[in-house]
Amino acid sequence: MRRIEILLYVGLFCIAMMTASCNSKLQEVMILAGDNKQELKAVIRNYRKDKLKKRAAVFLISNMADKGEIRYTEGGQKEIRPDVKFISADYLIENIDLAFEVWQYPWCNSLSFEDFCEEILPYRMRNEPLENWRRYYYEKYKSVADSLAKHYSGRREIALFFNSHYPKYYRPEMDTIRGELSFREMEKQRGGSCIQMVLNAVQEMRAIGFPLNIDVIPYHGKLNKSHAYNSFIDEEGRCVGFSPYSPNLTGNGMTAYLVNRIYFERPRYRKVTEQYYHVTDLVLEEGNISLATYNDGAIKVVLPPDCTSAKRSVFDRITCDLLYYPVNSNGAPSKTDPFILGEDGVPQYFDAGKKANKVLLNDVGLYWYRKRVNIEEGEYRLLGWDRGWVEIGKASKDNDRSLNFGEVSDYGLFLVVGQGKIGQKQRPFIIKDGELSFY
Repeated sequence: MRRIEILLYVGLFCIAMMTASCNSKLQEVMILAGDNKQELKAVIRNYRKDKLKKRAAVFLISNMADKGEIRYTEGGQKEIRPDVKFISADYLIENIDLAFEVWQYPWCNSLSFEDFCEEILPYRMRNEPLENWRRYYYEKYKSVADSLAKHYSGRREIALFFNSHYPKYYRPEMDTIRGELSFREMEKQRGGSCIQMVLNAVQEMRAIGFPLNIDVIPYHGKLNKSHAYNSFIDEEGRCVGFSPYSPNLTGNGMTAYLVNRIYFERPRYRKVTEQYYHVTDLVLEEGNISLATYNDGAIKVVLPPDCTSAKRSVFDRITCDLLYYPVNSNGAPSKTDPFILGEDGVPQYFDAGKKANKVLLNDVGLYWYRKRVNIEEGEYRLLGWDRGWVEIGKASKDNDRSLNFGEVSDYGLFLVVGQGKIGQKQRPFIIKDGELSFY
């Protein structure tokens, strides 16, 4: 069989397998929908004469099984409203028709149908209420979008225009709200928490056809907490990440172990770390281990192995210049020592082998986010890593800005722990070129 015939056969086979998978998922959704399956079937019937919109409808419905709104009662009870049981035909039809209408704008008309289905078409991003956000923002911004289309010069310019002309603001007090906010509440408050703003920015931009994404960092690389932000792919194929409604598109200068992008099709979270950072593949000579970070005062698993056996663990596309803690299945430190993954992809291990040597640790500061802060009263412990944290020194504040531990054993990897909130959430550090470098 000639090569071109083989390729054609393989292509047709892949299409057949994808179609079979889609049909299987569609049947699953129809069963889950119960009485509401008539609404879903009505959507597909509505597009019987439009093959492309019918494909779009099947895509949405086939991937609806894990979608729904999460609500919380006044008593804190969690309630889930599955889309398959509550979504209406009218809602889906309007969503599809409006998405196709904006597909003609110059910032999205080059999208393939597959990319359109992920970056414009979805009626929801996370677990927000089912509302007519697309109609609202389409009507709000249509005249603006039409004007921008006449003078279009690139996706960066469109994103900057909307961020600067229609800003919303971070409202830290809204971090305590459980569940997703409605878009109308976001309009009323003119802002929200980080993830609330990220989601709302996607609603606004996708309503006029701009392919904006939600990217999620489970844990920062050198800071505590997690993060979520927006991104898009520019005309040169480069990923542009930025905080929602930011007046610039320069990102935040932080690194992370993992960046996941939210998709509508399952699996919903897919790794896109390589679009942001220098990454490498890594093989560790120990089986069944994961990689963890020290975040908010505890070691937390961030990367399970992509492939593992009794003797090896393989990790795909992980970020260089970060500190990793290998842990076993119960989260305890594994036999493999912590390491900083070099830019060359070679791990630099901390095996406490130098602890017979001494190092001077004075002028040690405490940090909150990226700022050095005043030191509170109380005793602070200095820990070193030796298959777990061990105490190697104590100190009280010498002044408002410094802790002096004096000469201590050189464990290579250190951590300061105090009693207060700030003292309990410090980051590990190493001594590099005579300076403290925090991870």
